[in-house]
Amino acid sequence: MREPVEFASAGPGQETAGAFAHWSSPFLPGLEFTTRSPHVHYYRYHVHDPLEITWVMSGAVEVVYRDREWRQECGSAFLVAPREPHAGGRRAGQPFSFVTMHLPAELLPEVAACAGLDCHRLPVVAMRSAVLPLLEALMARLQAATSATGQVEALAEMLVGFLGNAAGATILPESDGTGHPAVHRIRELLDHAYEQEVAVAELADAVHLHDRYLISLFKTATGIPPHQYLIARRLELARRLMSSRQPLCAVAAATGFTDQSHLTRHFKRTFGVTPGAFQRDFAR
Repeated sequence: MREPVEFASAGPGQETAGAFAHWSSPFLPGLEFTTRSPHVHYYRYHVHDPLEITWVMSGAVEVVYRDREWRQECGSAFLVAPREPHAGGRRAGQPFSFVTMHLPAELLPEVAACAGLDCHRLPVVAMRSAVLPLLEALMARLQAATSATGQVEALAEMLVGFLGNAAGATILPESDGTGHPAVHRIRELLDHAYEQEVAVAELADAVHLHDRYLISLFKTATGIPPHQYLIARRLELARRLMSSRQPLCAVAAATGFTDQSHLTRHFKRTFGVTPGAFQRDFAR
């Protein structure tokens, strides 16, 4: 098991270092925490296969979802459902730091059931203020747990605390467009189109819609057009492959980028670090 994530803010002189640290569960594959020290970066629209909860540890950030913005102060957190495009980061150049939890989608039904929640009715995005105690209690219990069951129970308790009452919370339902069968079908196609380019005309033909209408419908539902969603899906797969220490040239080839430099350009633009730096940190 990796060393526990340190939650203290970085000291003076480290504001733009942006170093990462990671903690992974020894019992629940894919459950991981990432912390990043104070830095200045704006994360362009991206997606994650797991459910994601990010706690703001210092500074303030803007969270962007379907072209709407919310300010998140230090001590607050936001939840994003699996594969939901979102963006955010620095606010007026102010350094910030965060801790992010990734809860694999395949674990969601078990955790939700333990929490007495319906995994199919979890919000797509939820924001809550003053939730650092939830993070501190969760990490203490995860690190003390001696079984998968103990960690699932800790996650369930945290999820209930995060979603349990309306005070200090903003919870967003799915938009009308998200459930549109054409949007669902296009997302299915793009989720499996890593290795080839997919023309908008080809997607439009698949759902029997006009090109421009499809782009407008998809952007309304997700915040981004189909091509940008495909890039985001490729970057998420690349992130997972890099975490398993695969060579970067192989990662680029497996995720549909023309070469390693193409992958590096998109990855750094979105996440603020190069693939090499990201992978080296995971290898610590």
